[in-house]
Amino acid sequence: MAGTNPAVVAVFARALTTFSQQGGAPSTAEGHVYAFGCTEENLRKLVFGLKQIGSPSDDKYDRTKGAGYVAECDGQYADALSRNIGVALLLVETTGALGAAFMTILRILAKQARLPGATDLTQYGEGRASTKAFLTHHVANISTVVQAADAHTVLSAAVSRAQRLSHGFA
Repeated sequence: MAGTNPAVVAVFARALTTFSQQGGAPSTAEGHVYAFGCTEENLRKLVFGLKQIGSPSDDKYDRTKGAGYVAECDGQYADALSRNIGVALLLVETTGALGAAFMTILRILAKQARLPGATDLTQYGEGRASTKAFLTHHVANISTVVQAADAHTVLSAAVSRAQRLSHGFA
């Protein structure tokens, strides 16, 4: 492939190899290659469940070929989905990145907040650099809260570990 970056091709080839090795299992190892590659697929299975693909006599599902067997399983929200109650996976990575469904919902809310007669009760910052845009404000705040919570978790674990070490426990 002329003009193709060999490093990108190598990373893509590794990802395809990983996909084919995992067969029908949700991916939890492609975060270095794809956004949400370590979390989204597994969480989608957990929340929404899986529809059967192929038959049990087929080989495990191979992502590179788009063929194989995936067993059907109910997700944790199967009851709500069976009643046609909307379920959305509001995924936020520890980096603060928001999943596609979450961003779509925020964009819809931003449009609704701009409709004539709509009231946006968001308390925007008052500084010159503070945004007054609904979407930007909420994405930044959600991302910041998730990163701060993750940092708090790491610091709490470090304190706990330090206390255990100071008392002679490994």
